[in-house]
Amino acid sequence: MKNLNGAFSVAKRELHSAERRYKAMTECESFEYMDIEWRGFLVSIEKVWKKIERSGVLINQGKFGQFQKPFKERKKSDVLLSYILHARNSDEHSVQEVSSSLNQYSATPIGFVNREMGQPDVFVTLNPAGKPSIQMDIKFELVDVIDRGKTYRPPWGNVVPGPISPVEAADRALSFYREYMSAFVGEFGT
Repeated sequence: MKNLNGAFSVAKRELHSAERRYKAMTECESFEYMDIEWRGFLVSIEKVWKKIERSGVLINQGKFGQFQKPFKERKKSDVLLSYILHARNSDEHSVQEVSSSLNQYSATPIGFVNREMGQPDVFVTLNPAGKPSIQMDIKFELVDVIDRGKTYRPPWGNVVPGPISPVEAADRALSFYREYMSAFVGEFGT
C-alpha cells in the first residue's frame, strides 16, 4: 500500500504543478516564458496519467482497467487530449517546437458556431462592419507536432481564431485530468 500512496502522492503533486504552470501561462508576456511554462505543463500533466495508472494497477489491475477504459477512450479520441500526449512526446524525444507566437495580432472573425446539447448548431454572425474585433500585442498558439512519424494538429481555439493557445489548451486539459483524479479517488480512495 505504501507504493500506492507514493505513486498517488506524485500524481497529486504533478497535478498541482500543472495547475501552477497554467496560472503562470495566464500571466506570461513573452514567448520565451510561455514556451517554458507550456513545456513544463506537458510533462506534469502526462505524469498525472502515468502515476494514477501505476496506483490503479497496484490496487487491482482488472478493476482499474475497467475503471480507466472510458477515460482512456476519451483521451485517445479527444483531439486536444491526444495532441497534448503527442506534443509532450515530441518535446521530450525530438528538437521540435511545440508552440509559436505572433506579434501585433489582429483578426476579424466573421462568426462562430453556437453549440448546445440536443440542439442543432447555429451560426452567429459577428462584426458585420468587418472591423478587427480582436487585437493583441502577442498571440501564443500551438503548432503541429510529429510523433512517431505521424502529424498531430492542435485543435482550433474557441477564444481567438486560429490554432488553440497554450492557455486555453491547458485549461481544457486540466478539466479532464481533475475529473480523472476525482473519479479515481471516488472509486479507489487514497
